[in-house]
Formats: sequence, C-alpha cells, structure tokens
Amino acid sequence: MPTGISPNYYSFIQYLKRHKQKFAFLQLTGRMEDMLVKEFAHHIWKESGKSRYPMTNVGNKGEQKFDIIVLRGALKEKKGESESSCEVCTLIEAKYLQRRHRAWEFNANDETKASLKELHRQLKKFKQPKHYDFPVSLQARKRDVYGLVIASYVAAERDDQPRGTSEKELFFTDIKNQATGLGFRYLDLPSPDLNKVYDDVEVNLLGGKRYSSLRVGLWKLK
Repeated sequence: MPTGISPNYYSFIQYLKRHKQKFAFLQLTGRMEDMLVKEFAHHIWKESGKSRYPMTNVGNKGEQKFDIIVLRGALKEKKGESESSCEVCTLIEAKYLQRRHRAWEFNANDETKASLKELHRQLKKFKQPKHYDFPVSLQARKRDVYGLVIASYVAAERDDQPRGTSEKELFFTDIKNQATGLGFRYLDLPSPDLNKVYDDVEVNLLGGKRYSSLRVGLWKLK
C-alpha cells in the first residue's frame, strides 16, 4: 500500500475524476475546502492500508493549526500513551481558490492573491521537534510542509475558446503566475503547476446550467 504523499495525491485526483458529477455540483454549493480536506484525509487512510492516521485542523494553543497532520506508529488507548508510540510524518495545508461564489459572478483576484500569500506563510520549513505533543519525523527530505491547492472555476457557458486564450485558462494561468512570484513549486518541479481534474461538467440548477472545472496542485516552497 502506498504511504508517501505523492502516490496518495495522484490517486486522489483519480478519485475526484471518478466522482466528477458530485464534485461539480458541490463547487456550486459554497467553498469546498473543509470537505475536500476531510476527503483527502480519508483517502490517505484508505490508500495506506489503514497504516496512517490523518487528523484535521490540529495544533495545540500557540501552535500553527495544520489542515492535516498524518500520524504513523501504534495507537494506544490514551493520547498521552500514543505520544510515545506515534509520530507525525506529514503536514499539509489546503487552500481553495475560486472564480465564483456559488453560481454567480465574483471577482476573485484579490482573494486569490491574499490566499496564496497566506499559504506561503503557512508552508515554511517545519523546524519544531514536536507538534500536538507528538514527535515530528517528516517523510519530506527538507522538512517541507505541503500545500494542497484546489482551484475552482464555474461558468454560465461551456468553454469553447482556443486553449490558452479562454477566461478559464487565464484564471488558472494567473494562479500559477502569482504562485511562481511567491516562490512555490510543484513537488519536485521547479515551478508551481495544477493538475486537471475535469473540465466543463454540466450541472443543471432550477432550469439553468452551470459548467464546473477543477484543478488541483500539491505545492511546497523552493
């Protein structure tokens, strides 16, 4: 069973693709960040053969609260006992970037910029020996904190423009350009990238239609 973050991430993309109609609708209900964080946590647990224990929104008072921390080891009855038999092996923060609020137009440029700056602050190298009272032994060679970036684009019409010129492609490209300027990179690539999950999935709403597209990325700092 894969236990590293990279294979878990790539199989998560396939999971999202298999359930694209569900997630295309959910893009129109509001921000999906919390839900997708829990979906990813469940996916890590399942794909690891239940040898990993992901927890969400975790951190003691005075610590950074990470969207996901992943434990490995042997779980005991009490947390205090588990602190000597488990360790933190992965830290993940998530950011949800969107063009629309639900089904309607929204200029997300300022929000995107602020979200990426916040993610930059959250992904600094983790240097503490413990988090949430558990010892930290990160699988990432450079003690990286990973950023799960979810980019949502919803339109009232299907995108038929040439590749690279449509408003949708410009939205995703702008995210990557801003991220490049802030010093993000995609896993072991030199610059940030976004994986296509799906494009223009039709969702019928009260006699109207919307078309949902989704991209995701797993980033870290250079």
